Amino acid sequence: MTSKNIPVIILNEVLLFPSVDLRLDFDSTYIKEIINVSEKYFNGEIFIAFKEDPLEEEISVTELLSVGIIANISSKLELPNKKIRISFHGIKRAKLKELYEEEHVLQAKVKTLLSSEVPVKEEIAYLRILKNMLSEYTKNSPFSIDSFFNIAKNTNDLDTLTNILTFTFDLPNVRKQEYLQEVNPIERSKMLIKDIRQDFEILNLEKEIDEEVGRRMDKAQQEIILHEKIKVIRERLGESHDILTEANLYLEKLSTLGCSKKVEAKLKSEISKLETMPVSSPE
Repeated sequence: MTSKNIPVIILNEVLLFPSVDLRLDFDSTYIKEIINVSEKYFNGEIFIAFKEDPLEEEISVTELLSVGIIANISSKLELPNKKIRISFHGIKRAKLKELYEEEHVLQAKVKTLLSSEVPVKEEIAYLRILKNMLSEYTKNSPFSIDSFFNIAKNTNDLDTLTNILTFTFDLPNVRKQEYLQEVNPIERSKMLIKDIRQDFEILNLEKEIDEEVGRRMDKAQQEIILHEKIKVIRERLGESHDILTEANLYLEKLSTLGCSKKVEAKLKSEISKLETMPVSSPE
């Protein structure tokens, strides 16, 4: 691990990971100055720190995640509304050691963190598992697939793949913080396998619910259509008025009886039969 001093920007809810790009708009004069200092004295390098609690207003080492991201400013665009649009490219994880002000901007002392070495066979195995799961996920997900997924499919480095997938998947911020602070690609792979499987279970459950709702709606619509057809046929046969009037009278009386739900359901079923019964029926 190597130590360095570097300008710092603190983000509330968005997390950046190594090997991915993040584009943000800023209108703060203070942040614009931090960007200028980074470009002028640090070759566009900057440390991205993250609040553990987005609602926390105090800025101190204890209120920030212990691990952040060293990034490069890959592009800067001045917008017409006086904002600046910055694209950051994540380089590596680093441990936050100290915060201080210098050159009138917030700076940090950090120690870079190296990813744990992964045995070749294990890397190949986890790459295969994650890519197979990713392929299956893209087939079954009802959501549009981010371009990062396509990048991930062509990635053959486990460290890079886990970072891209973690950034791309819709995970709770607290869970992503756990990924951010995990330097071992194997451990991140295990976390991803667990989270993707859980997401599969949720997707399958949602699909079952949608299908069941669809079946019930189809059945209800069929009953409505059949009921309307029967009404039209009765009207043409001149039978509708007496039978429907009689059925409605029974329904009105039923509402005043105060009987149990079971009895009420049975009586309603019998009244429904009356509505569809031909006048000539002996019943």
